[in-house]
Amino acid sequence: MDVVVVASFEEFDETLEKRQRVPGSGRKHATQALVHCLCSQIENNREGRVDLLILDWKNPPRNVPKEVSVSLHRGALQKNALWGSREQLATACPSSAWSLAICTQTRRLMLDFAGQLKAKRHLAMVHDYNIPCGPWQQEQTTEQVTEHAGLCEKFEFLCASQHLSDFVEKWSEGRFKARCCYAADYNYFDHPSPSLQNPWEQEHKYVSCASPCPEKGLSILARLAELMPEVPFLVVKTTWTKPWHEQLLRRFANVRLQTATESVDDFLRLTRVLLVPSVGQEAFGLLAMEAQLRGIPVLSTSACGLAEANQVRACIIEDMPIVYDQRTHELVFGMTIDEAENALPLDRAGCLTMEQSRQTVVNQENYQRLADSKDVESFADAIKRLLGSDEDVRQASQEARLAANSFVESRRDRFLRTLDDILEAHMAAGDAKPASIQGTAIGTAGCVSKPKALSTAACYEEEDSFDVNQDFAKVQDFDGMTLAARCLVRLCEAGNLTVAAELLQAKADVNLPEPDIGVTPLVGAGHAGHLDVCKYLIRKEADVNIVVRDGTDRTALHSAARMGYASVVLLLLEKEADPKAQDLTKTHPLHLACKFGHAGSAEILLQHKANPNVADDQGHVAINDAVAKDRFDIVTKLLEHGALVNVRNMAGLEAISFSRTPQMQSIIMKNDINF
Repeated sequence: MDVVVVASFEEFDETLEKRQRVPGSGRKHATQALVHCLCSQIENNREGRVDLLILDWKNPPRNVPKEVSVSLHRGALQKNALWGSREQLATACPSSAWSLAICTQTRRLMLDFAGQLKAKRHLAMVHDYNIPCGPWQQEQTTEQVTEHAGLCEKFEFLCASQHLSDFVEKWSEGRFKARCCYAADYNYFDHPSPSLQNPWEQEHKYVSCASPCPEKGLSILARLAELMPEVPFLVVKTTWTKPWHEQLLRRFANVRLQTATESVDDFLRLTRVLLVPSVGQEAFGLLAMEAQLRGIPVLSTSACGLAEANQVRACIIEDMPIVYDQRTHELVFGMTIDEAENALPLDRAGCLTMEQSRQTVVNQENYQRLADSKDVESFADAIKRLLGSDEDVRQASQEARLAANSFVESRRDRFLRTLDDILEAHMAAGDAKPASIQGTAIGTAGCVSKPKALSTAACYEEEDSFDVNQDFAKVQDFDGMTLAARCLVRLCEAGNLTVAAELLQAKADVNLPEPDIGVTPLVGAGHAGHLDVCKYLIRKEADVNIVVRDGTDRTALHSAARMGYASVVLLLLEKEADPKAQDLTKTHPLHLACKFGHAGSAEILLQHKANPNVADDQGHVAINDAVAKDRFDIVTKLLEHGALVNVRNMAGLEAISFSRTPQMQSIIMKNDINF
């Protein structure tokens, strides 16, 4: 069995380079444990090979893919992997074939790339409820949802819990094939082996909670801390915990905040009871299982797959009437998560279309509002019981450990058996030949239509009926320049300078937009960040200020600023691109750079005389977005270049209305002429 795993750069510290490295999420460790399981059981037994491709769409290595050695699952094993962009990885394995291709996420761009690998079966690991169906998906355009769903239909989903598997089957109405695959199936909990704890002993004095935030039950935790001042709470901060969440918890004298480390034992050795009050869409709950394996009792809600992670039914608080809507990022009070799943409209406005002012209000309400006292009574009673008697804790500890160990042992090594079953079913169906599920193999793929960009050859292959050998002189209304424009734009988006240059040498128009959405070659290259392609196009007299006729009227500078490609932004400005260009909504490149948090691009635009106080058609100025994202660096640069903080938008809101922290409010007030 030969397997290829397609993972993201976020799942390995070695590929993060200078990006922030913090205690990893469960998903990161799950990916590493999966690869570790495959390597230890396939490669070590000489039954095949395991290839690891790490896809990086933000900061890949230059020019060619890079071979890196990555640590798997808390250092249990080292594995060589190939790290690069999709174009780089495609070039590195043009004719490779595997028995199975496993994608570690269900993002569109990752499924799209993994689907173009030649394999007998294509699988995808599912760790959340953000799939293109059902009530919890992130808001996308209709075209994006259609494309995403089309990709998902080609994969078989391996879901982190039975609840998630049932959810996929229910809401996809059978379009997506799914089966349960617990983390225990690929021996997640074996490395390192759990160190047994005795929570009835004196040093175990805290009720601990990790990653407090609205979706992880911040409102419940804060209310419990308020109602039980005699109970010491230990709060472990991770990337989920923001400064404004800490600010709320610091109001309570009985709450101790501690920064997370890579080892869960660092706080479990102080824990008497682990509190997991999640009200969001939890696929499983790895920390809950790890605590129980160590003998720490766990009190949790029954949110989605979390009920399967907590092996002691008596410690599960059912029907919590609070739910976090991951589509709108809003806390909904008065209904359970199961009720919300069937009651919330599928087409409700999410973060894509919700007004900025409404998003600000939602964020503020999420961390300020506490659960009702009556809603947390069950939690409070259970905590009092477990803190009251050492014998009660001893019994709860033993029950949790035995149940968790039984679950893990029953699932051990199931992952390889699942893969064998999938391959056997495929062979029984009579289709044993490895193939891509996108219709063409990597290295022979056609010119890619937006948003796909995996291509190393130039051709026109929009539909199967197109005959490249036909006599074009006899084709009515045939337009060779339009065909060339379509191919040229796609090549520039993919960064294929060699073939793009050949088209230009053959007299293709460097400024002619392709007919589908009106993108020009320079806009396509700028949006993808291909600096060398942009330089070549400009040398060939590409117009740096030409606009896209797709209903936005944006320029290449808009595209590069939105994506944060500072080098492309600088090149365009040096070639006299207009920093004050506005689209149909009067949005300037500076607005986009600040809105999407690109400090480098914003600073370059300001240095080239971009106006920090110009407003879009909603009266919105750039500093509002920088304040809303809590980006002190961008706010500081804007203020240095004369940005005003008291410009009101059409909703009557100033910059201070978007601030989330006292520190940001202080900066705004110091620069507000009204204070």
